[in-house]
Amino acid sequence: MRVSIAPLGDYTIRLSTRLHVGAVARVEGPFGHFCKVRGQQTWIAAGIGITPFAAMAGTLDPRDGPVTLIYSVRSRAKAAHLDELQQIASANPNFTLILRETAMEGRLDADIVAAMIGDAMTQTVLFCGPAGLRDSLRQGLGRHGFSARRFRYEMFELRTGVGLKALSLFLAERAVPAVQAARARRSASR
Repeated sequence: MRVSIAPLGDYTIRLSTRLHVGAVARVEGPFGHFCKVRGQQTWIAAGIGITPFAAMAGTLDPRDGPVTLIYSVRSRAKAAHLDELQQIASANPNFTLILRETAMEGRLDADIVAAMIGDAMTQTVLFCGPAGLRDSLRQGLGRHGFSARRFRYEMFELRTGVGLKALSLFLAERAVPAVQAARARRSASR
């Protein structure tokens, strides 16, 4: 298993230095709506949101697609998995990689995406990145005639209040039964 970690906070900074090959880990997720989709697709990744697309690109069959990956990142130097994605694009004629460096070209928006993918608004769009960009693209692509039902995304919100709230609820749902079971075992052993 490959793990991509963006050192964005105290936990991920520590994790990126403590995680090692052979470590035992408990993995959960994904928490979004991705699944293999047939036909024409546009994948949009922002920053470390490239992670699921790097995995999916590696499993593309040359008969799949066509797939266009729009990878929005501050700079080429910060583009995780870029070499690997370029190799896949070179080897698979149905996979196109578009790198958008926001430090030089500005932020990605729905008008830019619509211009990149043209009038192919019947295709499926998969997105992984910050919630604000996700919501902006979803609404903006609607103005270009794109169906919101064909816009799928991964939950990528742990740095936002919504994501922390969802994570807290998820952990609380798992922790409460575990604590109750431990108390019951202690009571039974007395």
